[in-house]
Amino acid sequence: MITSGGVQAPYPLLAGATSLFVIGMFLHFTTDIQKHTALTMKPEHLITTGMMARTRNMNYFGELLIYLALALLAMHWLPPVVPLGYVILV
Repeated sequence: MITSGGVQAPYPLLAGATSLFVIGMFLHFTTDIQKHTALTMKPEHLITTGMMARTRNMNYFGELLIYLALALLAMHWLPPVVPLGYVILV
């Protein structure tokens, strides 16, 4: 849908989608790196510090932001409904 329409996304949408994508990548990968490091140092212990101090699902939230940013670039109502539908379903 992104490439088939031949429509250029407005610059505010590009800036917003890029920001969502970068924040999502940061949350997703830093949480995964922290989880890997913490479990390597103390296997089978619950991680209660850093990115996982308040929530156990920060990497999934980052992944959701990545998908939402890409869906917004399609400039159609259907692509953002798919990731939001997963959130409602889960």
